[in-house]
Amino acid sequence: LSLHDALPIYDSQGMLWIGTNGGGLNRFDRVSNQWQHFMHDEQNPNSISHDIVRVVFQDRQKRMWLATEGGGLNQFDPATNRFTSFRHNPNDYTSISSDELRCIYQDSQDDLWIGTYGSGLNKFNPSTGRFTHFRHDPQDSNTICNDYIRTVHQDQHGFLWIGTQGRGIQKWNKDTREFEIIPILINVEGQDTMVRSQNSAVLALTELKNGNFLISSFTDGIHFYNENSKLYEEYNLAGNEQPSGVAEIFEDRSGNLWITGLNKIIKYNPITFNYEEIESWKSAENIAAETYF
Repeated sequence: LSLHDALPIYDSQGMLWIGTNGGGLNRFDRVSNQWQHFMHDEQNPNSISHDIVRVVFQDRQKRMWLATEGGGLNQFDPATNRFTSFRHNPNDYTSISSDELRCIYQDSQDDLWIGTYGSGLNKFNPSTGRFTHFRHDPQDSNTICNDYIRTVHQDQHGFLWIGTQGRGIQKWNKDTREFEIIPILINVEGQDTMVRSQNSAVLALTELKNGNFLISSFTDGIHFYNENSKLYEEYNLAGNEQPSGVAEIFEDRSGNLWITGLNKIIKYNPITFNYEEIESWKSAENIAAETYF
């Protein structure tokens, strides 16, 4: 592995892909037990555009996308080992709004939504290569509330949920093009009711199969949100302490929740209350292979 601080995913072929904090992209073939490393090469325009890879994402068309920190959006072709980069061009309003990226999401119409660090949200049409920008406008209340975007999700009804850094969650109706702010609420000592957090960075936004949401912020832990009743409360992991810095929550087909924190992975079943801490990625790989594929 080229560097730590990795963000792993499995693709549809069972390959393990890991984006690193300065070591480029790593790919692990579990059949041959071999690693392959991809790093930026200034002499090669088809190399990865930056060695800090925030997100590795495979869309429904089995295309591999990378969100980099400083190199924009990359598409990787495993057949040729070539990268195509989409960079910000100040002279082209259809280019991506920034090269500092934080998330990638594919909606039901196959558009990609790219969250940036300080330059708003981008909708990308892979067929045309054009980006549409959504930026905060302090003079217009019906714009995105914050230009620091950490996560995006489309719910069962087609609404787009946007997790920001500092302004909670915003829900967007693509038909009416109207925004609704859903604030992050936290418990404060000495207060009888939950109060609105002023600086929470929403890292994970997961819609459960029953339509409820689990929301994770970097400083305020995991919270449960019921869209119908507007119930918002701290999520109880059967009395166990919540991990810090939860970056991802995933519900598998058996109803287990997989929670990745700064220093641990947790597998939790909300029906049986079974709570298991997984200490290493190797252990997680052995367990997940049966669960996901």
